[in-house]
Amino acid sequence: LKRSMEQVQTGMGIRLSERIYDSGFQQLNNLLPSGGVPSGAVLEWIDQSFGGGAGCLGLQVAWHVTLQQVADQRGVLVVVDAPGCFYPPAAATLGVELSHVLVVRPACEQDHFWVLDQLLRCAAVGAVWSRVERIPAKVYRRLQLASEQSQTTLCLVRSHRWRNTPSWAQIRCLVQPQPGKGDWRTQVQLFGGTSVSRSCRCELEMVDRNWTPSPRQKVARGAKAGKDVETVRSTNAQEHVESEHGMISNTDCQREGQVV
Repeated sequence: LKRSMEQVQTGMGIRLSERIYDSGFQQLNNLLPSGGVPSGAVLEWIDQSFGGGAGCLGLQVAWHVTLQQVADQRGVLVVVDAPGCFYPPAAATLGVELSHVLVVRPACEQDHFWVLDQLLRCAAVGAVWSRVERIPAKVYRRLQLASEQSQTTLCLVRSHRWRNTPSWAQIRCLVQPQPGKGDWRTQVQLFGGTSVSRSCRCELEMVDRNWTPSPRQKVARGAKAGKDVETVRSTNAQEHVESEHGMISNTDCQREGQVV
């Protein structure tokens, strides 16, 4: 029965229907090969310099992808914050609705990769964002396959030192701040990835001072408007992140409480 269902779903080897999501930036959409972010894609955001904006841009893209899945009951953005540097109020200034964000803080590198793998297989997750450095090739391939199978977008933020290393990401972007050009203007260079055939670049404004919630974002708020982001600290590699009826449950996790 399982094999028959898989054949029906994949159409004898044809992948499940792929959606193209708006990245939230028209200039970036024009840059990407598919005109947006493909579902089930792994994207790498490479920082040209520390604090260069790759993390913020990747987070905004992950949020926009998540937001477009609210109607499909996949409206949860999970931040896997191994370094412990994620600051929810700063994310809120970028337009991220904290009521739809779950923060997981793994205790070690092994837990970090395990949590990423489990989240990518969870039906309630719209997108996953994480800052990582070294990724073993086998682990990276497993994450890429999990993302492709579940059609969950994975946004990884990495430092410039990993720019020339082999990668399983479909799209790799180098993010460089542009001094003296507005409050937060960056240059994004599409330089690699399994889906990229040529290098190209664009400039975009990271923060719009005139930003107002779109109708879809107002729907995303729903009855839970004002709810703070929930933070979970991973205690060991045996904890389970499961999905049931579209909700995420965390077992054997020590809850830190809510972050204001």
